[in-house]
Amino acid sequence: MQRVADNFCSGHAKMSGMFWAMLFALAAPLIAGELNFRAHTIEADLQSGYQTIAVDIDRDGRPDVVGLSQRSETLYWYENPSWKRRALVSGMRGMITLAAADLDSDGVPEIALGTHFGQTDETSEGRVYIVEHRGDPVRLWQAREIDRLPTTHRLRFVDLDGDGAAELVNSPLTGPGCRKPLFDCDTPLVFYEQGDWKRQYISEDLDGVVHGMREADWDGNVLMTASMGGVVTFRWSGGNWERRHLVAGDPRERPLNGASEIRLGRLDGEPFLSTIEPWHGNQVVVYRRRDGGGRRREVITDSLRDGHVLNVADFDGDGNDELVAGARGEPFSLALYRFADGRWKRYALDEGGLSAAGCDIADLDSDKDLDMVCIGARTGNIKWYENLTD
Repeated sequence: MQRVADNFCSGHAKMSGMFWAMLFALAAPLIAGELNFRAHTIEADLQSGYQTIAVDIDRDGRPDVVGLSQRSETLYWYENPSWKRRALVSGMRGMITLAAADLDSDGVPEIALGTHFGQTDETSEGRVYIVEHRGDPVRLWQAREIDRLPTTHRLRFVDLDGDGAAELVNSPLTGPGCRKPLFDCDTPLVFYEQGDWKRQYISEDLDGVVHGMREADWDGNVLMTASMGGVVTFRWSGGNWERRHLVAGDPRERPLNGASEIRLGRLDGEPFLSTIEPWHGNQVVVYRRRDGGGRRREVITDSLRDGHVLNVADFDGDGNDELVAGARGEPFSLALYRFADGRWKRYALDEGGLSAAGCDIADLDSDKDLDMVCIGARTGNIKWYENLTD
C-alpha cells in the first residue's frame, strides 16, 4: 500500500481519472461495519492453492505463512513481514493437507503433510509425512514417511488424552470401496502417537465423505467430524472413545446430506456450532441450543458456490465470535458474518479476488488483534487481511 501512495505522490499527468480511481480502490481498506480490514497480497502465482497456515518457522516470534498447492511439487513458506517465498520441502505430489506443532520444544514446528490425494481408494495412496528442519529452518527440510492411508485429507495435531503430548489425527475423505455419486461407505478416523507413529483407529465407520475435522471444547475437549452423517464428536474417556452424534446436517437425500466444514464459536457466553452444508455446499448453517433442549438449525446464507472456507474468531474483542465463510466457485467470495439485533449480517471481505480454499487466523502484524490469511484455488494467490479495527 505504501507503494501505491508513493506512486501517487510522484504523479503522472497523463494517467486517466479511471486509473487514479483504481489506485485509490487498491489502497482503500475493506469495511465490515465497525470492523475494518485491508487486503494485502502475499503470493500471486501459486496455482490450485488449497490450504494455508500461520506458524512461526524461523523463530523470530512472528507467524510466517505456509501455502500448500495441489499442483506444486514444493511446499512453500513466506517469511513475515517481507513475505519472501522460501522452499520448505520438495519432490511431493498431490499435496492436500498440513498441520504444524512444536513437538520437540525447540521453537520450530514439526509439520505433518498429506500427499498423493484422490477422492477414492482406487485413485489415492494417501501418503503421510513428518517434515522436520535440519538445524537451520530457512534451508530445505527433510520429510519422513510414516503411513499410507488412501484419501488422507485432513491432518491435525491434537492432545487427545490430555497428557500434554499432541497426537496426529488423520481424517481420510472416504473409506474403502467408496464410489461416486453416492459415496455410500464406512470411512475411518485414525491417529498416531509421537515416536512410533503407528496407526491407531478412533472409528472405522463414519458415514461417506468426511470433509471436516477439528478439535473443540464442547462440554470438554473433543474431536469433531463433519460428514454425510452429520456432526459427530469423539472423546477419550476411561480408555475408550465416547461417540456422540450432535446434528444431522442438511436433511436432503444422499449425496446432498450432512455437513462439510465445521467450527465452534461463542455468542453471549454460549457455544454455537457452525457448518457448511452439504459437502462443498452452498449453505452456511448455525446451530444454537434451544431453551427447551436440542439445537435449532439456522441457514444464514445459501448463496455459496463450492463452499470451502469456514472460520470463527472474535475479531473485535467484544467477546462474541464472528464467522468467516468463503467459496471457490464463481462468483468468488469471502465474507464475514456478525450477529447483531437478532440476526446474522453479511459483510463482504473480498468479492471476486480470491477463490477461497482455506484460511487461518493469527496476529500477523504483532498489533495484538487477529488478522486472517487465505489461499485461492482458481485465483492462485495468497492474501492476508489486516485487521484495522480500532
